[in-house]
Amino acid sequence: MKNIPVLFCVLIFGSTGLLAQDLRLSGTFNTGVMVTIPETGETDVRLETDDGFGPVSARLRLYGTLEKPYWGIQFRLQTDLTTEWQYGFRPEEQFAFVWANFFQDRMRIYAGKLAWGLWYTPFEESWSLDAQTGIRFEFKPIHGLSFGSTLKIPPRDMPDLGKFTVKRMFNEAVVGARYAARLFTVVGAFAFDGWDNYRNDEQVAIFGFEYRGIPNLWIGFESRYQNITSGEMEYNLVERFGFPINSLTYGFLRIYQDGKMGTEGIDFRINPEANTRITGRLLIAAEAEFAFNTADAGNTWWVGIKPKFLLRLREGCNLTGHYYGRFNNGGYSAFNIGFEFFY
Repeated sequence: MKNIPVLFCVLIFGSTGLLAQDLRLSGTFNTGVMVTIPETGETDVRLETDDGFGPVSARLRLYGTLEKPYWGIQFRLQTDLTTEWQYGFRPEEQFAFVWANFFQDRMRIYAGKLAWGLWYTPFEESWSLDAQTGIRFEFKPIHGLSFGSTLKIPPRDMPDLGKFTVKRMFNEAVVGARYAARLFTVVGAFAFDGWDNYRNDEQVAIFGFEYRGIPNLWIGFESRYQNITSGEMEYNLVERFGFPINSLTYGFLRIYQDGKMGTEGIDFRINPEANTRITGRLLIAAEAEFAFNTADAGNTWWVGIKPKFLLRLREGCNLTGHYYGRFNNGGYSAFNIGFEFFY
């Protein structure tokens, strides 16, 4: 039942001859085999894709885009086969929305089940606050500046939140802004109480900064703050660095800190990674993970390694694979071979 509004929008849009001529369709299908070997217990073998959007046996997506000079339509239909994610907003969920430009493209209005938030930090799209079901107003008064608000329209009444009203729609609004210059980008967004029907978070804010003014070095900072007024604010901080190693190899360093105000200890995670293109068809990468929690009595820690590859078999078909080994504190090994088909 929850998919009916999206399907209805797509059927209406696709029923006209005009849209049929200009509508661009594409799609992907992902599946794979995962083998997990724990330190204790039995080996587990199952179908599972490694597309970065949560563990499922297989995932099929259909994308549609129609762009006119002053308006457009976008949608994505999706079917998951046996998913383990049963709650929370997921960036890969299906969507359908329309948009229109006004005042010489200085204002854009979006309506529908929105996707691809405008005001999110550079690499954490899952932190997006403005990709909701509702109406989004974006203003672009000068080059590089975007700001506005999303008014969320809940798809159904939630027993724990009460019935939908116009007042509630404004109380749950999201405001955001982004400014992109030649050397840097800064972005921020703020969500008022109850913006998320699933988790019912209190006020949430995100902030991100990206700097590109140093030759051969990219620097980024991202942060998320949740339950701001509760006295027990939770926070997630990420520092990112990118740099070329040689003409074919690029390196990354990510540092994560997660914590909660009023409590002792922080979850730390450090992820160095490098990838290199061997040929036009083969990309290989290696990632390491060093993590520890200073709140635990024993300062819990673990180390992980993840070599991976992507091989383009033919046009529209990729073969992917990785090994992940985690050592100490619930260690295990996992092997994944995946297939991605796209058109």
